[in-house]
Amino acid sequence: MLQPYRLSSAPTRRPVVWRRWLSAVLALVLVSWLGLSATAKALATPPDLVAQSIQDLQNKQKNLEQQRNQLQQQQNEIQNRQADSETNLQSLEKNIVYTANQISETEYQLSQAEKELKDFEAQLKKAEDDYEEVRTGTVARLQYLQRQQGSEGWAVLLQSQNFNEFLDRQYQLKRVYAADRQVLADLKARAEAIQKQKAAVEEKSNQVAMLKQQLLSQ
Repeated sequence: MLQPYRLSSAPTRRPVVWRRWLSAVLALVLVSWLGLSATAKALATPPDLVAQSIQDLQNKQKNLEQQRNQLQQQQNEIQNRQADSETNLQSLEKNIVYTANQISETEYQLSQAEKELKDFEAQLKKAEDDYEEVRTGTVARLQYLQRQQGSEGWAVLLQSQNFNEFLDRQYQLKRVYAADRQVLADLKARAEAIQKQKAAVEEKSNQVAMLKQQLLSQ
């Protein structure tokens, strides 16, 4: 009995493998071509885009430089203001110390002036009392001598034993009159001098008080 004829499968498998291999090669070629195209496009950047990028970088650098300059300027202004503030503070402190010293000196002068004023017022009061006491006694004595000048004055002179004694008593009477008048004149001059001193001290006290008020108001 005849065996049926079987076709070999080898020839059939070869075309399939060949097709697969060819497809793989074509796919690899296609992928390579696409990759090279993308790389070429990426590398082949237009000149305008490159110039624009450089310009952008330069603008950014310029802006950063401007910002840095502005910050430096602000820092310099702050430092200058701080220096001015410190200078003003030192000047203010000096003025405060100077004003305090002036006030202290003025208060001392005022205290001394008030003390001197009180002393002069006490001296003036005593001088006025002494002046009034001496003036009253001197005026009474002068009035008495004037009333007695015509009678007792001549009587005193006529009681002289000789002419020299007469002249001596006459001279003594004149000295009494002159001394009384001189006492009055001296007391009056002294009272006027003390009065002037009092006015001067009061004026000084007013000036010092005014100066103190001016210093306190500053």
